[in-house]
Amino acid sequence: MSEMLKISLVFLAFLPMLALSACQANHDKWSIPLDGEWEILKDDSSDPFSEDQANQWKKVTLPCAFDLVSRQNPSGFFWLRRNFTVTDEVPKLILFQAGEIMNSDEVYLNGMLIGKTGSPPPNFRSGWGKMRSYPISTSQLKTENTIHIRVYYDSEVWIHPPLELIDVTSGSRRQLLSDFLLIHLLHAFSFLLLFIAAFFSLLYWKRRSEKSYFIFSILSFLASVTLTVQYYEHIYGAIPYNSNTVFKITQCALLFMAPMISLFFHYYSTQKPSQARKLLTLVLPGIASLVILLSPTRYDILAARKVFLAIYLLIPIDLSIQLIKLFRKDRHKGFFMALAIAPVFILGTRDILAFGFGFFRMVMYFAYAFPALVIIVSVHLATRFARSLGETEELNQTLNQRVAERTAELQNRNTAIMESISYARLIQTSLLPSDQEINRIVREHISLWKPRDTVGGDFFWCQSNGKGRGWLAVGDCTGHGVPGALMSMMATSLLDREASAHDPEKPENVLATIHTLTLESMHRNSANNVIRDGFDIILVYVDSDTRRLHAAGAHLGLYLLPANGKPEYYPGSSRGIGQIRRHGHTRFDSFSIQTSPGDTIYLLSDGLLDQNGGERNFSYGRHRFLRLLESLRNIRLSKQVAAIETDLQDYAAGNKQRDDMVMLAFRI
Repeated sequence: MSEMLKISLVFLAFLPMLALSACQANHDKWSIPLDGEWEILKDDSSDPFSEDQANQWKKVTLPCAFDLVSRQNPSGFFWLRRNFTVTDEVPKLILFQAGEIMNSDEVYLNGMLIGKTGSPPPNFRSGWGKMRSYPISTSQLKTENTIHIRVYYDSEVWIHPPLELIDVTSGSRRQLLSDFLLIHLLHAFSFLLLFIAAFFSLLYWKRRSEKSYFIFSILSFLASVTLTVQYYEHIYGAIPYNSNTVFKITQCALLFMAPMISLFFHYYSTQKPSQARKLLTLVLPGIASLVILLSPTRYDILAARKVFLAIYLLIPIDLSIQLIKLFRKDRHKGFFMALAIAPVFILGTRDILAFGFGFFRMVMYFAYAFPALVIIVSVHLATRFARSLGETEELNQTLNQRVAERTAELQNRNTAIMESISYARLIQTSLLPSDQEINRIVREHISLWKPRDTVGGDFFWCQSNGKGRGWLAVGDCTGHGVPGALMSMMATSLLDREASAHDPEKPENVLATIHTLTLESMHRNSANNVIRDGFDIILVYVDSDTRRLHAAGAHLGLYLLPANGKPEYYPGSSRGIGQIRRHGHTRFDSFSIQTSPGDTIYLLSDGLLDQNGGERNFSYGRHRFLRLLESLRNIRLSKQVAAIETDLQDYAAGNKQRDDMVMLAFRI
């Protein structure tokens, strides 16, 4: 048996013990029973203490429920009296006690007021649920005594046992137990139910899929409001609302409870109720509540309640059908719900028959049954939620463990990959021309190679044809990282093979051949494709003897910073190597430049020009680079790389590098 079920059974067993203790007779040291024959005077206008009205008093047996209420006379006053004789020794202080006098009362002993509970209109306060216990001193007693009780009733009237004079010790014990069970315990239950309603509302807020939590929170709130009638006037009597207002609110809540129990049961058993059922659950008690709120008198409130409570007697039939279905589906759930709901509907049906139709003594037992249901179900739901959290936590631990294992595995793989890539960078760096190789062609030079990742697709290349003559190139392959690096190796391999086989004064032929070979190696044709993969390049042949350059570009150009004059840009062809365009041609344009001493030539990829930054996050751009070249005129070539990087870093203003960068600058 689960711990939750054990707790529920102990709680259910504890409630009858409380009820039995409430009913158990105390060992009274002294008492005079006052139950039995009394007299009743229904005329409140007459003087009840005068013997002139003796013939108007009628016999009545107390305790009892009175048949005085009718639609014509739903409320009013009446008097009760009884004579008793005191012959034995009386304690110094005794109590007059009555179980409950509905609705308010004033008690007189020998014509003197000894106590009252509630108040008649205009400030109507009902004494519902409270034991009467009024002190009497020995000096107020005689040998022959008369007790008078003035009663105000509104639609309901009864007097419950006990009805007697009792010593103060035994009477105080009895009153304490009665007030605890009928007022203070239910007061505590009411606030506990409010807390439970708030708790399950919060759970529903976090888990919207659990509709049963939302229904149960409403159910708990309605139960809390219903219990208000038990303690409101006794604990919060100073609040300026009369009994009928409180009675309307509590009865509206009562009428919603039974349909909400049914709705909760459907959601709990995962049998999603139909729209018609949900509508009926709200509409029927909604109509009943509207009728009650518009009822002018307490008599009309009770009449409306009686009609709708009779209809609600059909709900246990619906729950029984659902319970049988649940037993077949899940025996544990079925047993639990039967255990939780049975006391509610047994005692609820009993109270409906008692208060609505007078079949039983009008003592409310439902006040205990429903808090018991709510507490038992809340313990179950909270336990189920805790179990779900536990399972979720175990699942999270398993997932975290698997994630940690996968992370470690990925880290190991990543470490191996990064080691491989680092080695690839070493290889790619070693394939770039050395300073000595480039200095065989030009007088002085600088280079910048800055891949975005560890390796990249940008490269610079050279091939010497003797002292002061040879080929120089800068390329930008599509892609970054490893794919770009592989493409750059193919590009440099093609340049190594084809450059020396062509006329140095016609570098465009070298580009055309490399373009064709690239397409063949990539298995492409131009019949039905538009392809942009390949590489951009600026290829230059340098002849130091004549100081002349022969250049051709594929989507890259050449920058010239004359010793005297403004920087110039010489564009290449508009397409790159390996690119196919419909209706295009495969020729590449070339140009020649006659340089002068002190002129500086810059070859670079578009990675530098495309770097974003500045106030509007635009690209660095060609115009800004030309202005930068103007500022570099009087700076030594060996210092220009640092100056270019500083200006680029300032412009980027924290933005990450967007593309691979390469630059080769030289003087003949």
